[in-house]
Amino acid sequence: MTLDTALEEAVARLVVALEFDALPPSTVKAARRLIQDQLALQIGCAGLPWSQSVLNFARQNHQTGKARVAATQLRMSAPDAAFVNASFGHGFEYDDAHRASSSHPGSCVVPAALALGDELGASLKEVLLGIVAGYEVYTRIGNLAAPQLLERGFHPHMVLSNFGAAAVAAKMRRFDLPTTAHALSIAMSHCSGTTEYTSSGGSVKRVHAGIGTYNGLRAAALAAAGVTGPARWLSGNKGFFRVFSGKEVGA
Repeated sequence: MTLDTALEEAVARLVVALEFDALPPSTVKAARRLIQDQLALQIGCAGLPWSQSVLNFARQNHQTGKARVAATQLRMSAPDAAFVNASFGHGFEYDDAHRASSSHPGSCVVPAALALGDELGASLKEVLLGIVAGYEVYTRIGNLAAPQLLERGFHPHMVLSNFGAAAVAAKMRRFDLPTTAHALSIAMSHCSGTTEYTSSGGSVKRVHAGIGTYNGLRAAALAAAGVTGPARWLSGNKGFFRVFSGKEVGA
């Protein structure tokens, strides 16, 4: 580990080193409850007009796969199913809220982990471990980016979902340290989404969870294919914290 990349390597190592048997029972219990909560939200919000628009779009544009779409009989690729389910889960502002980062990690990491679980034939333990890895990366980056990320007009959930989903995929696909680091770094290149909807409207806010989650899973797939990202994706002069929050973190 070098001084220049200490922060980035620490994030990647957190994901790679995380083991199910080391999780406190309270953490496992909380993760199980979050699955139940998110599934209930997905089913409850599936019939909303914007949710139906997302579903109709995905029906016409998805890749085939094994991952289930909530409240339907459909199966799609993991990124496509996670896109729909995350959008459903964030469909009416009832998803879990993380106050410190002003965000909603559940409607990213739970859909990502369940979709990958279907695709990979993963055990419940593997899904739960992916959820914990995603939550940790999502919220830790979000904590450091707050409150400036929101104050500068970005939608924290849209931005942070890219990292959360990439971490889920890296853990559940058992990436090594370099590939995990590249997955998270590539996820930064997908970050976008402002809160202009609060001023001039638009239902796209409901789709922000799906867009970020989809992008994070694709970032991990790109890393697995050999694409690489910048080493100082968090702390560099043009890295995440300086560009999105105007902060000097880990420099």
